[in-house]
Amino acid sequence: ACPSGLGQHTPSIGGQYGLAVTFIAFIQSGGTQGKSSKDEPSVLFVLDIYMDHLKKLLKLDQIAHNTFVTYTNFLKRFKKFLVAHHSELTINQLNQELFLDFLLTEKSEKIETLAIRTTNTYKAIIREFLDFCYYSDFTDKQYKKRFSFQSVDLRPRYFKDNEVFDFLKEALQRTHGYRYHALFSFLLGSGCRVSEVSNLRVCDFDIENGVIQINKGKGNKDRNIPIFPEVKKIVLDYLNLTGVNEWNRNLTGYLFSRDFGTTREIPISVRSIDSMVSVICNKLQFTEPYTAHSFRHTFAVRCLLAGMDTAYLSQILGHKSPETTYIYIQLFPRDLQKHITEKYPFAFEKLLFSAFGINEE
Repeated sequence: ACPSGLGQHTPSIGGQYGLAVTFIAFIQSGGTQGKSSKDEPSVLFVLDIYMDHLKKLLKLDQIAHNTFVTYTNFLKRFKKFLVAHHSELTINQLNQELFLDFLLTEKSEKIETLAIRTTNTYKAIIREFLDFCYYSDFTDKQYKKRFSFQSVDLRPRYFKDNEVFDFLKEALQRTHGYRYHALFSFLLGSGCRVSEVSNLRVCDFDIENGVIQINKGKGNKDRNIPIFPEVKKIVLDYLNLTGVNEWNRNLTGYLFSRDFGTTREIPISVRSIDSMVSVICNKLQFTEPYTAHSFRHTFAVRCLLAGMDTAYLSQILGHKSPETTYIYIQLFPRDLQKHITEKYPFAFEKLLFSAFGINEE
């Protein structure tokens, strides 16, 4: 259920990866540092140790950089919430009710809707943290079962053609609209994950070889994605508008950046992208619960409808197995109907007429 694969590393924290300096201090203090009156360490105390642990896993190449960013971004926000409202909270007091309070603060801060997938990701991170607490002897009870996952509709949510047009048009109307128009066009034309796009560098958009180089994507894998001509034009126009007059492979700044010029040190975060998708979809009053990930779904479904081989699409999307790509074959009825009408292998009308002995002519 955990998206990161961190669980397989956590039990061996004391042996394979060593103890954090703060944990050693905890032992040397007789086990009292950071503890509450209930003889359990505070969540805030252990959170700092856990985040140090994640840094070690990253250095040892045990987790992908994108996973590290996702975990630490969430944990920093969760820590900020605890400091403001529950600074003395102990591990045994961490429960679903408090988690719901945290989600309400998230919803009030720029994000209008939280997808089930997003809340499940948050829960998975908390479960990993509680696993860490248990196997590092900060608690003698396993509390992670308190955080159960919600069921998710696995059908791909993808944009209709007219919705794509309306969405991109509305994106242009936002502040720095040219930036968001280029970013969403890139998502639509590459099938990349949002986290991959956020971390992409200018040099990774390799126009010399005609590929987008995804370095250490999900599963800690590298892959190359063909650059479609339309995507190339839009992105190069966007780069020119933001101070990159000529592409070259020495440009290591972020492709989609908040600052201008060739340095480009401030990437557009996944959270900002998700928030902008929510704002635009609400403005256009779309009935489907689209997210930024829906652009990846749209790319995949359109490739399949155009006749692309599933094995090739699997490589572009970065799936470990083509079986993962089969989810995109679960098309909505409107597309199934259209596909059957256009691709049915028999002259169906002639078959019906002949069954009744009728000559169609």
